[in-house]
Amino acid sequence: MANLACIGGLVGIACVLSGPAVVSAQTTVYGLTIPAGHPRIWWNAERITRAREWYQRNPFTARTYPPEEGAFDNALLYVLTGNAQYCRTAIGYASGILVTNLAANSPTEGVASDGLRWYGEQVIVTYDWCHAQLTQEEKDLLLNRWNFYLDNIRQHSWGNALMYESNFNWGYMRNMIEWGIATYGENPMADTLLADGLINRWQNNFAPYARTGGGRGGVWQEGSNYGGAIGDYATIPFVTAMLLGRNILAETNHQKENIYYVIYATTPDRTFHLPSGKSFYEIFPFADDGRFQDGGFITSSVWGDFMATVSDHWRDQPAGQYARRWINLVSSVSSPLIQAVDHGSATLDFSNLPLDYYAAGPAFLYGRNQWGAQATTWQLQLGLARDPGHGHNDLGSWQIWRNGRWLSRETTGYVDTILNYAGTGVVDNGEAVGHNTILINGDGSSAKHEKPETMYTMRRVESRPQYSFSAVDLSPGYSSRASHVEREFLFIRSLETMLVFDRIDAASTKTFLAHFEQSPTVDQANRVVNAVNGTQALRLTTLLPAAPTYTVITEGSHVGQYRLQVDSPGAGQTYFLHVLQAKGASDPNVSASLVDGGSSYTVTLTHPTKGAVVVLLQKGMTSAGGSITMSGQTYALINGMQPMTVTSSGPAWGDPLAPAAPTGVRVIK
Repeated sequence: MANLACIGGLVGIACVLSGPAVVSAQTTVYGLTIPAGHPRIWWNAERITRAREWYQRNPFTARTYPPEEGAFDNALLYVLTGNAQYCRTAIGYASGILVTNLAANSPTEGVASDGLRWYGEQVIVTYDWCHAQLTQEEKDLLLNRWNFYLDNIRQHSWGNALMYESNFNWGYMRNMIEWGIATYGENPMADTLLADGLINRWQNNFAPYARTGGGRGGVWQEGSNYGGAIGDYATIPFVTAMLLGRNILAETNHQKENIYYVIYATTPDRTFHLPSGKSFYEIFPFADDGRFQDGGFITSSVWGDFMATVSDHWRDQPAGQYARRWINLVSSVSSPLIQAVDHGSATLDFSNLPLDYYAAGPAFLYGRNQWGAQATTWQLQLGLARDPGHGHNDLGSWQIWRNGRWLSRETTGYVDTILNYAGTGVVDNGEAVGHNTILINGDGSSAKHEKPETMYTMRRVESRPQYSFSAVDLSPGYSSRASHVEREFLFIRSLETMLVFDRIDAASTKTFLAHFEQSPTVDQANRVVNAVNGTQALRLTTLLPAAPTYTVITEGSHVGQYRLQVDSPGAGQTYFLHVLQAKGASDPNVSASLVDGGSSYTVTLTHPTKGAVVVLLQKGMTSAGGSITMSGQTYALINGMQPMTVTSSGPAWGDPLAPAAPTGVRVIK
């Protein structure tokens, strides 16, 4: 009876949180042991004690706008202080959230509910954390309303369990799990909703996809803006599941892979942000990204809450310590909820990690010449992300960064327009022309993100201390425009130079694209383009074809850049061979020469102080063979896929002399 007697005030909340009611009359379902008492979401007695001690050292004031954040903050302050007035404020906010929303109110109308995805958690934690302060009328109001909303949205096709990477799917998954836990035992819908989130969306669909399908590698595939929402949405429900006895983070390797994706995709140092003139740590952009123009989005709590949570969870393992190093490096912020229970941890330096990271799901390859702020780093989008909502036509695209500057990147935006291929008319920046891809007769691939596994075949991937090599057959994505398209990328670390070798068979003009933040200088006679950005430069040399046509298009709009188009007219088989040297603007150049050996090409790259490298490339429309000779040693380029695994200690590359066979991408349906 002690628990009932003290419900309601400052002492009462302490009793409810730490007394017998929290752990008695519990229910075990779907691997969770759900207590009869509240709160159930995020908290146990030890975490509450630690959070209250943190709050004494770090007091904060609840937000008043927007109202949904006011609900969350006030409910949190009630847990931290026991002051019932905070709950009255939170309940007032929560009672007004999403009163009218078409998609939430009808299973047959509307596409999806942003409001349900954005605000559901605020209502749920208010119901759970302020449970002792809710009147029966208020409980009935929230139970009836949110059962209705969640049951309706559960029936929508948009955001369903097969939209693995969708922020809607993950927002709904979070809500189903949390509402099911928070209301279990007093809500007849709780079991249905909990099963939808925890079993249907997670266990039966996303988990297999993450283990053996398109989710391998941990890239958040909705892109550099929306992708981070997946980590953010998973934080509270997954931690709650672990507190209730189900270690959901151990059911796949996905969250550990997320850590390494974030690390490898983050620029090594602050990056000059052209729109603002400031510098921020950034992440290699892809897909719809309306936040790129603001600068430094990865320093926000959308990214910081996830990284701090996994760092705390794995604080005694390298994965958590690498995550902590990332947090400290980019000065990423996390919300008070996360900070209040964070133990802190040691850090590990990134120099312990390999130089390359391959995410097999979307076939994204990240690499660099070294670790540290002075590194040259790059991203290759060899395949397609699995994103039916925010994906771009960016099949086969590449991007390069050096010493605080983008040497070449995609034209990043969200429903923004740029000038089209011919320089007249406008297209969405998400089309291929806005990326460093291949065009055929002015158009890119016809790839669709709904079925990305049918759009390309990975042929070769190799990572060595001296170089990184990859090859991909993009032909299926160009089936309506070209008979064959393959791209090879060879990055030579000592020279900070990448070779891009394209094998194309098409009946019309082929175009190699590169984008720059500043207008490049074209030396037509020597087939050299010099793109200077601040103190850094990308020197692009065209070795093939012998007589290319260069055009620089000013793309226009607030997102547009300067687009270099290297054209080769005419039908039939064509090779593009480009040398991309990353360097300081005043540093010595790498000279490049080409010898046609009949069945092969020999490329000699020479730097005045770093020596010479000789690359042999076999001709033909299918990537095979080849070698690289440097420092007196010749390496045969891999025929197949060098295996890479991810453990808590980090990515680990297998033996390049025992590669797996070239393969397409298998996606669990």
